[in-house]
Amino acid sequence: METNLYWLFVCICNLKIDLMKRMLAISVYNWMVLIFNFWLREALSKLKYWKYHYKKNLREQNEFDWLLNSETVSNSVLNQLAIVQGNTILDLGCGMSSVSQKLLKKSQHPIFVHSLDYVASVIEHQKKLHSVVPKGNLSSGFDCIIADACLLPYKDKVFDIVVDKGTMDSLLKDDIKERRMQKFACLLEESLRILRPGGCFMQFTDEDPDIHYDILFIAIQKHSAHQYQLSFTSAGSEPYPCYVYLIKKIML
Repeated sequence: METNLYWLFVCICNLKIDLMKRMLAISVYNWMVLIFNFWLREALSKLKYWKYHYKKNLREQNEFDWLLNSETVSNSVLNQLAIVQGNTILDLGCGMSSVSQKLLKKSQHPIFVHSLDYVASVIEHQKKLHSVVPKGNLSSGFDCIIADACLLPYKDKVFDIVVDKGTMDSLLKDDIKERRMQKFACLLEESLRILRPGGCFMQFTDEDPDIHYDILFIAIQKHSAHQYQLSFTSAGSEPYPCYVYLIKKIML
């Protein structure tokens, strides 16, 4: 009897030790995930990270679409382009996405697409893609620009559509709030500056409207030289909800 109780006690102790080890392992893993996510969030706002990221994807010949696939985005952009009755589009922070190529391929009307990013290797990649894409209209054209989204090399009022898919999101990952909000304001100001009256800034993001709508609304109130109309709609729900925010520059 005593022997049985002894071995029962040993088994219980071993179970407790095993459970404690498992709990400790889970706790350590959760902390590691938390630290990695914090590092990744902050890294997304840095040029160094994107150079590394694109170098890896270019080496492996991977197409990379942030948030939404290029098919969904290009359809939404062309629908909006028909509404504003324009033909010039800027893909702001194009990365390795094929949005620009899909636009050129799908549009039956002549359009001109600018692909802009601050990573030189990505722009070289975009040039190669553009050079072989079959155009929906032979009069359509493209340009690929290396530039900072917060300091755009364009004159005022030259684009009908400015597309942002994840670029503003990455800038908002900066861990220093003052710098984060400065980048956000600068990107938005530059995007609105180059919009023609009647044009539209389209931001594709997973940022919840309960918060993000108010942030954009307050920001555009500072642009007293023009009036703007802000709205949003669902842009997809797989694998998580995404939205497109539309800022239209009102014709005065």
